[in-house]
Amino acid sequence: MNLVNMEKYKNSLFGNIKNKLSDWLELDAGETIPSQEIFRFLHSIKGTAGTLQLCGLMAITEQLLEGIDEDSEKVWNRTELRNFLFELIEHIYEYEHFDEVEIKAKPVRDSQAPLIQIIDDDISMLILLKDLLEDMGWMVITNADPVKATNQYFEMQPDCLILDIQLPAMDGFQILQEIHLHNEKYFIPKIMISIQNDKHTRIKAFKMGADDFIGKPIDFDEFIVKMERHIQRKKIFDQSVLIDELTQVYNRRFLEDTLPRYFNDYKRSGLHFSISIIDLDHFKRVNDRYGHSVGDFVLVEFARFIKNNIRSSDLICRHGGEEFVIIFPNTSNDEAKHKLTKLIKDFSAKKINQNGHTFRLHFLRGFFRLKMKILRPRRHWRKPTLLYMKRNAQVAEGLKAYN
Repeated sequence: MNLVNMEKYKNSLFGNIKNKLSDWLELDAGETIPSQEIFRFLHSIKGTAGTLQLCGLMAITEQLLEGIDEDSEKVWNRTELRNFLFELIEHIYEYEHFDEVEIKAKPVRDSQAPLIQIIDDDISMLILLKDLLEDMGWMVITNADPVKATNQYFEMQPDCLILDIQLPAMDGFQILQEIHLHNEKYFIPKIMISIQNDKHTRIKAFKMGADDFIGKPIDFDEFIVKMERHIQRKKIFDQSVLIDELTQVYNRRFLEDTLPRYFNDYKRSGLHFSISIIDLDHFKRVNDRYGHSVGDFVLVEFARFIKNNIRSSDLICRHGGEEFVIIFPNTSNDEAKHKLTKLIKDFSAKKINQNGHTFRLHFLRGFFRLKMKILRPRRHWRKPTLLYMKRNAQVAEGLKAYN
């Protein structure tokens, strides 16, 4: 199956290898490279070369890996490196295409698309997997630095983590351990990838908390099927704990978990968003006059109405009772106000029929600021807490900016 433009990634891989070799072969007298760095370099080439079906390059790196010890304290000077890597250098310079292919920017995707994180110090593999997954319509974040990547994981809370075992400074098993210690309450599928595909490594990965293990070279067809399965499992889990049972919209917990992602996106890329708190007016009278079963029906109808009349990228959550929160990504104050005004008008005209009773309702739009402006993020905000609106006083409590 032609899932990706293979030639593009082959060019990228050869370009990266050539750049690294050029750096090493231009070392000044007295400068050296440790064996561990050379081992990781060859190790990453082997995994990507196998994935891209570059059998000749993979065979060369396998042979070179047999001649170097990862744990050796040996350092290599320029002459030693040139002699040791001569066959690899010769193979690279026989390849016709050295320029790295320009990676075009991906379009902005639906904020409801799954967010995948990839941690691998092999840049060519990162680019390859990122493009492959983004072609599936998923959002992807990547990082080659294991320490920064771990912080990014806790900050972004991705829907799936793809993690290589062989990393500098902090290996994949250490990252799994760190995640397990500080992030047990979230279910996020974790997939280990590695050129080390032996039984001992796989068992260790599963014991450390991995949900799956994929050996390099990676088979794209199998990889995509497994990814789809893990994303589906994540979706089913989220629906069981993050969906309001009555109204079938997201619940308060989901709102608490999701808001930080919007704020982080804003800090990183400047993508603004607006938040509104909406509240069914005089809802208590409905319960008192017609009973709670009718009140529940009203809440269900109201949530369905909102879902059917906002964009797929907009987000509605039930905060509690008759209070709901709507997040409008990439939306200005005026645009959100206009949309809410229309929603209020259309819903107020809607007749509700239940148990022989016919009536109309309308809802209030609540805003964080007392001057009735929709909440917009500010750059000095670090993270949000939850929000809600006291209907009578129209004072938002909970979502506050703090330094």
